[in-house]
Amino acid sequence: MQSPKFFNYSRLLKFLLVSLIALGVLLRFVGLDQRPYWFDESFTSLWISGHSPRAAQQVLFTGKPLTVADIQQYQTFAANSNLGITILRLIKYDPQHPPIYYAIAHLWATLFGTSVISIRTISALLSLLALPCAYWLGVELLLSEVQVLTFVSLISISPVMVVYAQEAREYGLWVALILFTSAAFLRAMRLTTGRHWLSYGTGLWVGLCTFPLTLWVAMSHGCYLLLWHQPNTRKALKPYGVAFTLSLLLFSPWLFRIVTGRSPRLSLQWTAEPLPWPNLIERWITNTSRVFFDMGIGDYRALPFTLVAIATLALVGYVLIAAYRRLPRAPLLFLISLGGLTALSLVGPDLLFEGRRSTILRYFFPTWISLLLAIAILFGGTLQNYGANKRHTLAHTLELGLIFGVFTSCMISSLTFTQAHSWWIKDHANDYPEIAAVVSQATQPLLISGNFNDQILGDLLAVSHVLPPDIDVLLFAKDAAIAIPPTTGDTFLLFPSQEAVAQLNDSGYCLDPIGTAGQLSQVVLCPG
Repeated sequence: MQSPKFFNYSRLLKFLLVSLIALGVLLRFVGLDQRPYWFDESFTSLWISGHSPRAAQQVLFTGKPLTVADIQQYQTFAANSNLGITILRLIKYDPQHPPIYYAIAHLWATLFGTSVISIRTISALLSLLALPCAYWLGVELLLSEVQVLTFVSLISISPVMVVYAQEAREYGLWVALILFTSAAFLRAMRLTTGRHWLSYGTGLWVGLCTFPLTLWVAMSHGCYLLLWHQPNTRKALKPYGVAFTLSLLLFSPWLFRIVTGRSPRLSLQWTAEPLPWPNLIERWITNTSRVFFDMGIGDYRALPFTLVAIATLALVGYVLIAAYRRLPRAPLLFLISLGGLTALSLVGPDLLFEGRRSTILRYFFPTWISLLLAIAILFGGTLQNYGANKRHTLAHTLELGLIFGVFTSCMISSLTFTQAHSWWIKDHANDYPEIAAVVSQATQPLLISGNFNDQILGDLLAVSHVLPPDIDVLLFAKDAAIAIPPTTGDTFLLFPSQEAVAQLNDSGYCLDPIGTAGQLSQVVLCPG
């Protein structure tokens, strides 16, 4: 019979874990419109509104007088917009982003509008699906209730989960689908019924139609099946193969478009650009640190990051060693398969052929989930047993301190994020409020920009969310001559390209950069 002391400790522990889960839910909806809309998010609004980059180019980049409100039209619904057009736009211009998230966001926007807070709200809501899916995965792995709640609370409060939950992109939903397909796979493997394999295959197809790297998640399940030698393994091989093959076949038309597409938005050539090994390792450590501790600092060489990096390496090293020594074989193989295959598929090519694919934090969500699950299994067990044991070893006390430190750093990081007005993920969009302030205070401001490309378009769409709608704008197509009309006000070059700067210099204009980011310069006649 349990002692009253342990009973009270157990109840208190579960209450604290549930409170952390509730806090993580709340933080996903705090400050949704505080941080600037950035390039990738502006394309989300472009797609779900039914517009195309080509149409925007033909209407906006003509050298004719416009206002910011004219640019903003491409962040709201087109006259003929519908769900089919949204999907067609993605197929033609951006097939690397499959349609599930964008279809849901489109339907949401038809009800609640296309504002920044509206689009980020649906992303946050979809990210909440990860919590019941995490609970289900813990149950399928036969974890204790405390271990399951520890895992769910880590998924809820981890800064990387909170940050991406507030992004107007598909990654919060993808996290939920990684968890769902993994839990559905384990259940189908255990029960081996057609109904459960159908559920797994359907989840796999939805996952692929949300983000293509779900393919690695599916392959990790196959690896686990091959490594886990049990009587029901052979029975599960055939239905797994059928579910995997059918989901891949259903996704194959979109996959074909990804492979054969020639859209500029599809180009990922930058991921193959060489990055020196020291920089590569720095990015790996930085990204791993952001799973537990994130103050929004973009400079990963700063002293605070160095200290956090050391702590992160120590934590991950301890977790890996302890997991290998103490975890039962089934969950250990599952963690190695899910997290290891994804990491290997990204890190391996960069080491063998050079590149920077492995520096992209969001691609590693299966790995981050595996890491958080390992911590939950190890330290959740420690939390559960700590109140029952009268004698506490040094190892138990150390692990109690580690899990307290992990929860504290996650909570502080996520709270800080919700109060911040800028964050590393927003890249150069963090300077947009400063740009808006300068332009708003100028005398009869005129914004000019030229040399059209998708980067310029995305930046213009994003910055239009913070600029006054009546600001005058002149946009010039690529290779078009930039002609500045006579004006008594202040003229600014926004997002200056080398070609635009050279043209203006040749025409007798000088540029006075504003701020340190180089995204805005005042255009003045050169003296003499």
